Amino acid sequence: MVHNEVGRILFLKKRYADALTEFNETLSIDPEDLQAHYNLMLCYSGLGDEARANEHKERYLRFKADESAQAITGPYRQTHPEDNNERQAIHEHVSVALAPAQPKKPVAAHASAQNVNRERTRPGGSE
Repeated sequence: MVHNEVGRILFLKKRYADALTEFNETLSIDPEDLQAHYNLMLCYSGLGDEARANEHKERYLRFKADESAQAITGPYRQTHPEDNNERQAIHEHVSVALAPAQPKKPVAAHASAQNVNRERTRPGGSE
């Protein structure tokens, strides 16, 4: 996300308060953004606010990918890259063509056919 990148530049310039705004903007879009929580932890530490730094450290650790899960799922993901799209920061969803809808019988034609059939079976009808 652009906000993360801008925030990172501001952080490197030691403009921690300005960087906070960018990282918080990222969290307004994606509250579980791993990078934003990590960078907020660093910014609050730079500002000397250890309580808030620890809040974001806890969130960072909670949302961080489980290392053992990576080891378990890694071989599968390597042999099935199409199933790995959602883990990529930027990825494309491929659209598939939809099957054409089945044509429906017009209601008026169906009703007319029923009336003709009724007319034929009535005494004095056309048969």
